[in-house]
Amino acid sequence: MTGLESIIKSIEEEAAIISKERILAAEKKVEELKEEAKKEEEKIKKDGEKERELLLHNSKKQADSAALVAKKNKILAAKQKMIIEVILQAKESILSLPEEEYFDLILKLLAPFDLGQGGSLCFNQRDLNRLPSYFLETLDRRNEESKDNKLTIAKEPVNITGGFLLEQGNITHNLSIEALFEEKRDQLLEPIASLLFASEEEIN
Repeated sequence: MTGLESIIKSIEEEAAIISKERILAAEKKVEELKEEAKKEEEKIKKDGEKERELLLHNSKKQADSAALVAKKNKILAAKQKMIIEVILQAKESILSLPEEEYFDLILKLLAPFDLGQGGSLCFNQRDLNRLPSYFLETLDRRNEESKDNKLTIAKEPVNITGGFLLEQGNITHNLSIEALFEEKRDQLLEPIASLLFASEEEIN
């Protein structure tokens, strides 16, 4: 083997050793990169699961909150409906009183007024058609006590559900059932509302 050939062979052997070392180093680097990639993938996966759980939690929280609001609104609407129904039932209970009790109530409503000034009592058609004799006699007795002004009953019916209007000169006293309930609205609603809204446990 000539000197040149010997040098060339040495270079080839050295190149082979260097190549092998580089290949091993490269393979090691690849394995390290794979391991890092695997760890990064697991990290991304865990972060993704945490984010997903957070989103699900927030979504569930929002859904629960929306459901609670809807439930509260539904209960509130039901209570408001109950209040209206109670008021309507109270009105109906007065309108459906037995005749004698109903006109006794009319006389009690008339009591605070100065009937000595006379005036005109206005009823709806239903009440005009059923004025009891004792009621008319009571009015007659009161008229006898008044020398000048008399209390009369208007022949024309008025558009009210019950109660009456008392017209005295230019003043009209509205004692219809509608007006009475409107006047006492807050007073009537307070005990009903207190019962219905006393506890909010069913809303939670």
